[in-house]
Order: sequence, then C-alpha cells, then structure tokens
Amino acid sequence: MRTKIGVLSLQGNCKEHLELLHRCGAETIEVTEPEQLIDVQGIIIYEEIKEYPPLLKQKFMERALEGMGCLALSSGILMVAKNVINSGYDSLPLMDITVNAEKKARINQIKSLIIPAISERSIKAVFKNAPIIEKVAPNVGILYQFNNNNIVFVRQGNFLACTFNPELAGDIRIYQYFIQMVKDSRKTIDKIN
Repeated sequence: MRTKIGVLSLQGNCKEHLELLHRCGAETIEVTEPEQLIDVQGIIIYEEIKEYPPLLKQKFMERALEGMGCLALSSGILMVAKNVINSGYDSLPLMDITVNAEKKARINQIKSLIIPAISERSIKAVFKNAPIIEKVAPNVGILYQFNNNNIVFVRQGNFLACTFNPELAGDIRIYQYFIQMVKDSRKTIDKIN
C-alpha cells in the first residue's frame, strides 16, 4: 500500500511538491479541507498562513497527536514552531523550536549541503527568504547546521522542519526521507495497536 501524503495548500500552487512526491511513489492529495486530513499519513506545510480555518486547525492537531508526520519547509516552519518571534501568524505548535520571523536567510541563496541522515552526496539547498531557526529544545535533533551555528534542518519525533526549499532544486531526497520516516512511524503505531 502506498503512503498517502497531503500538501497543505490554502493559498494554492503546491504542484511542485505533488510532482516530487509522485516521483517518490507516494499517493498525494492537495489539502484544503479538514476531512482531507483523515486518511493521510503525512502532511507538508510550505507556506505562511495568517489564520487557519478553525476546523482545519483542530483536525490537523488531532491527526498530529495520532501520529501523522509533518514536514515544514521554508516559511512553513513558522506554522509548526512552538515559539515564534515577531510573527502575527497562527501557529500549529508541534515542534520545540524557536523561529524568528524577521530574521531571514538571504533570498535565492544556494548552498550544497551534506546531510548524513539523508545522503552521503551533497544536496542542493535553495534558501528563499526563509525564517531562521534560532533555538531548539534538547528533545529536537539537529540534522544540519552551518559552521556559524545557523540551524537549517531539524527533527522531533515524526516532525521535520527545514529552512530551505527542496522543490526549487527538484531534489527528491528530502521527500524520500520524510516518506520513510512516516512509514517507519506507521509500523511502530501498528505494532502498538
């Protein structure tokens, strides 16, 4: 059975994410309504959302507590951080991270990163005006940070936050990692039940 991954798209244009997920073999759905979250195993958040529709936010939090995985990309990290500095955005406080909405990575900065959890080969990371992860709690794993201590990619349980845009480089490895994480989590949940 294929893993079903949703892409939260309240402002539209999630086509690139859907295409990359398809290349990974995932079943996909563009999520705009609460009921669409019922049967997804993972969700991608890639955009800033000023205010979530209340029922969507409630269903999202329910599903996250049930074990639904989440991959927050670029500005989407504002939506999952428990602590957001200088933001008027509605957050889904899933991750013990502090994000500064005003401090942002340089627009269209491109770096080659080697993220051991993902691959031994470098990943082309495109940073496009993404907020900066300033601090993480001890229960959050840092998957990558620059030498100057700028945190780029973190994991907490079944949740990932990444300050760059893998879809702009067309690289599927971040998506593959997320899908595998979701599959592994499902196996654990199934064993418990």
